[in-house]
Amino acid sequence: MASVYETRHLQDMTQEDEVVLYTIGHSNLSMEHLICLLKSSGIETLVDIRSKPFSSYVPHFNASNLEQTLTKKGMEYVFLGDCLGGYPRDPDCYVHDEGGKARIPDYNVIATKKWFKQGLTTAVELGQRKRVVLMCSEEDPHRCHRHCLIGRELSARGVTVKHVRANGNVEDSGFGNNCVENNTDSHQSHEPGLTNKAKREQLSLFPVEEPYI
Repeated sequence: MASVYETRHLQDMTQEDEVVLYTIGHSNLSMEHLICLLKSSGIETLVDIRSKPFSSYVPHFNASNLEQTLTKKGMEYVFLGDCLGGYPRDPDCYVHDEGGKARIPDYNVIATKKWFKQGLTTAVELGQRKRVVLMCSEEDPHRCHRHCLIGRELSARGVTVKHVRANGNVEDSGFGNNCVENNTDSHQSHEPGLTNKAKREQLSLFPVEEPYI
């Protein structure tokens, strides 16, 4: 039977070994707002999980601009979109719609790929050393692969996943029926927009000159 000291030691070890990874979607935020959100959560490393790390709608979030800004703010930029992006190059990772035109990523297939699993391992290893956030473009995590795919698989590994929202709230991932199957609604383009509700909430907080598509 373990002593009180041994029990407490084991509890402390469990707490120390717990990995927490944050996620965020840049949407149409200004760079200043994104940096503020990151700093409020104590983020040290941003892992870019966009398949294509650039945007014609918000060019300040292009990889080179983002990395430069983060470096100036004392944060690290890491790109893992080649293995953790929502639109992988592997053609086996897609299904087609009834018309045979639109390709929809199949998250269940992606989750089995060796390169995806290695990407998760890399993210977890980073999270063991620093406070890490995984960044994609969609503001609402429940309409993004960072929750419905990456968050799900990280949770299965025992990693705690928290979503940083545009209004500054930090939410537990809380997996359940709120996850859109294969996230088809947000796979309309490489520039997924906000849900109507999230868009209204965000625009009321962060006015922008043009809509984000």
